[in-house]
Amino acid sequence: MKTFLRSTPAFIGLYLLFMLPTYLLPYLGSNSTLVNGVSAALGMGFSPMWWAHFWALSMLFAIAASRGDLIGKRYIAWIAGLAGIFDLTPILSAIPFVPTVIHVVTIILGIEPKTEVPEKPSNEPLALAALVTIAAIVGSIVFVTTAGRNSQQASEEAARQVNVAPLVVPVQPIVTPLDAGITVPHVSSKDTRVNQPTPTTQRTAQTQMPVAAPKVEPAPVVRHINLND
Repeated sequence: MKTFLRSTPAFIGLYLLFMLPTYLLPYLGSNSTLVNGVSAALGMGFSPMWWAHFWALSMLFAIAASRGDLIGKRYIAWIAGLAGIFDLTPILSAIPFVPTVIHVVTIILGIEPKTEVPEKPSNEPLALAALVTIAAIVGSIVFVTTAGRNSQQASEEAARQVNVAPLVVPVQPIVTPLDAGITVPHVSSKDTRVNQPTPTTQRTAQTQMPVAAPKVEPAPVVRHINLND
């Protein structure tokens, strides 16, 4: 690793290789405050996407530290670390182009070596890369295991509630009409129109008066007188 990073093209290519995931993982919610905040609140820790993003940034820090140690510019590792802070901090991650500018500065500073180069570089960057890799793997495993356990518990709780909940059968009320038992003959509009008296018949019935029977007087009694007697 140390011999490989002594080459400037190798340093640039390796740095750009680990830069690429830091631009792709945010589309999967790696630095989302909502996603990681909810998962952390549920006791699952950070998501595997966050761990992958954190691992890529840590590898950039280790590459910059190793290259800076080889060329006598150890401070460029902290410049690369500053890009990681802007990438994963909720408020700072909303500022565009800042991590890109920091990465470009790190690459430029890591191209030209100083006149005084240490003969024996440090092994700390490699140890840091190994520790970060282990932490990312463990964190991802914990997230997946906890998420699966929570999902199983939620399914069992839902099944338990379905078995315990009483079966409620809706009963429709019986409504008795007010006119129950009363049969109303059906009279069509045609029958009503036929049986209805006409205005002429009504007037005739109103104008007719009862006619009294003629009074018959008794015949007069005639007496005959016989004058010859």
